[in-house]
Amino acid sequence: VMGCSKEKPHEEELSERISKVRQSDGSYKLVNTETGKTLISDISVEWITTGRDSLAVFAKDDKRGYFNVNTGEIIIEPTYKHAWVFSEGLAGVVQNDRVGFINSKGEVVIDFQYPYRGNSLSNFVFHQGRCVVANTDQRLGVIDTLGNWIIQPQYDDISLAPDYAVVGIKGEFNQQIGYDGHVILDCVIDNVYDIYYDVSYTDQETGRPSETRVASNEFYEYKVGDRSGLMNSKGEFITKPIYTTIYGLSPHLFRAI
Repeated sequence: VMGCSKEKPHEEELSERISKVRQSDGSYKLVNTETGKTLISDISVEWITTGRDSLAVFAKDDKRGYFNVNTGEIIIEPTYKHAWVFSEGLAGVVQNDRVGFINSKGEVVIDFQYPYRGNSLSNFVFHQGRCVVANTDQRLGVIDTLGNWIIQPQYDDISLAPDYAVVGIKGEFNQQIGYDGHVILDCVIDNVYDIYYDVSYTDQETGRPSETRVASNEFYEYKVGDRSGLMNSKGEFITKPIYTTIYGLSPHLFRAI
């Protein structure tokens, strides 16, 4: 009978003394690599998320909590349906399908008032004191670490940069606005594309009719998010960005969907 060796368990180091070890049933546990002691067992699937903070998210029995990556100690018991990493002293967590923010003691700093589902958001993390959230009407805005609105919730899309935000409403132009509320640029587009149309001609070698596609040098398709609009070669907007796509039919005729 040939002998066989057991497969070495999958192990990943989370800090100098703490490692994540996969168990035979597919769950995970946290182990102190110096003492070999199991600190937290039966962590659901491979659900440990670490950020730059010393607290990391873990899942147990389909609930999320936080542990200290340096000691393995559970700091906040797993009681939340969803949770994100700590950033700038706060972490977003979900209770009753509403997002709120807690501090490292588990105390609620910003109450559970922002919808978790029904909008384009997926990551509730503060960056430079700002976080994009939605109001109860599913309109997006930006709050500070006290829960005050920096940018009022009236948009469909928001992307943040260090000194400004680009905000947009479907069918309208995006705007670049400062965090003091003033408009920096009134019309912001994402990209510009050539518009092609078919041209019939007679092949000089064969004398037969043929077709080719020609790019317009007068009109272009521009994009704002997933919407298209028509602009001319002078940079003037012929339509608002309200179409799915635009096709050229002739030099001055277009099919807009």
